[in-house]
Amino acid sequence: MPPFRRQRHQEIATALSDYDAGERRMTDLYTKAADQLGSGKAPVRLAGLYALERLAQDTPGHRQTTVNLICAYLRMPYTPPGDDLDLPNYRHRHHQQRYQAARRGTPAPNGWGL
Repeated sequence: MPPFRRQRHQEIATALSDYDAGERRMTDLYTKAADQLGSGKAPVRLAGLYALERLAQDTPGHRQTTVNLICAYLRMPYTPPGDDLDLPNYRHRHHQQRYQAARRGTPAPNGWGL
């Protein structure tokens, strides 16, 4: 192989290797940030959001994918950890309290109005 072809081949191989390393790094950052969104701790979830924001700012090619992930995360229903509120029983108890208060002639207890 002539020297100029060998050099060109090496340049292309190096460029592709650098590109692959960058893509792997972006994939690792994306995966770690997405994993942080599933944490039970609020500071870890916030760190995940900030990491995704930085990833979107730094890599325009991955920006839409990152925005899609953030939007999907924000659309997910949220149940606070340890919230064992049984809504049907809560409503039943609340209506009983209001009924009893009305029978006694006292003001109803302040509640959520369910």
